[in-house]
Amino acid sequence: MKDFLKIKFQSRTDLVVDKITNSIINGELSDGELLPPENQLCKIFGVSRSILREAIRALVSKGLVEVKQGYGTFVRLPKIEVPEEAVRNYLMTNKFSLQQLMEIRTPIEVEVARLAAQRREEKHLNIMERSLQIMRNESSSVEVYIDADETFHKAIIDASNNPLFGIMIRSIMGNLHISRQLVTRHFGVGATNQEHTSIFEAIKNKQPSAAAIKMKEHMEGFLSRISQLNILLKKEKSLHGEE
Repeated sequence: MKDFLKIKFQSRTDLVVDKITNSIINGELSDGELLPPENQLCKIFGVSRSILREAIRALVSKGLVEVKQGYGTFVRLPKIEVPEEAVRNYLMTNKFSLQQLMEIRTPIEVEVARLAAQRREEKHLNIMERSLQIMRNESSSVEVYIDADETFHKAIIDASNNPLFGIMIRSIMGNLHISRQLVTRHFGVGATNQEHTSIFEAIKNKQPSAAAIKMKEHMEGFLSRISQLNILLKKEKSLHGEE
């Protein structure tokens, strides 16, 4: 009998939200489609105006519909930027450690590199090569270098032909921006450029296993450099403390 008490009661608002959401997911409602007027929706779902309006507000917060005053309520399929921004904000507000972020990033980047070596096209290689040229340019500033670095990794994501990887990787990279700046300023770009070149050559030559190995080495190299930098910074703080 206790198990029956655990069943969660679903409000009429939630039922309306679920029905409209399922219609969008199933393709019964298409992107940009205008929903029926409020009074008609109330009849369809058998609910009051207040319940319907509450349901519409919930759908707006989920990014599934958009209300335009004087025009009505339109279906809006979620864009890839929406979940990406949500993940990025979640990572930022919960203050995950660098170690935790890299533990997630590394296996994803490794698999992305492996798939990119199988699926890459000339357009992806061209972007990677241009990015490498910028990174090899000694006159490039740290910011320009990091932008080119990000473009290089994004091209690999695109080459994997799976946009879901991008949601996680770009979100994580956004939270590593300062760390990457510090590493670049302190250690220079020599080791990173060599790692990038090895990854590029493996992808260009369609060598999935080699691409995965080289990407793993690159991720481990970055983590090693940031760990060394943390040790140096702690030593400096300790010395200043003694003074």
